[in-house]
Amino acid sequence: MVLPCNCRQVCVGINEKSKSWFTGVTSICLLAATVLTNPTQAFEPTSPEVKAAIEKGIAYIESHPVDRLGGKALAGLTLAKFGKEKPHPMIEEAITAIKNQIGDRQNPFDGV
Repeated sequence: MVLPCNCRQVCVGINEKSKSWFTGVTSICLLAATVLTNPTQAFEPTSPEVKAAIEKGIAYIESHPVDRLGGKALAGLTLAKFGKEKPHPMIEEAITAIKNQIGDRQNPFDGV
């Protein structure tokens, strides 16, 4: 780099020292701009967007039954958690599959 003056050592020294300062100030400005210009949008569990997403997920679960025990248990838990009544066939199927897997064992983790 060619400098227009004979103060190469002074200019280079200032340039090196100011790099960290400039990086710090730039980082703070970018952070402030990001925080101040992007309002946070939080969704409540009762908001229409959340309810629509839950209904879409439940419809997917109901239209894609699974054969594995873990999948049945997770589908049954999800359906029970989000308002489906217990007589729902997928919930009953999950309960039956879990009981069949556990059997008469005192500790459900025995033999797993």
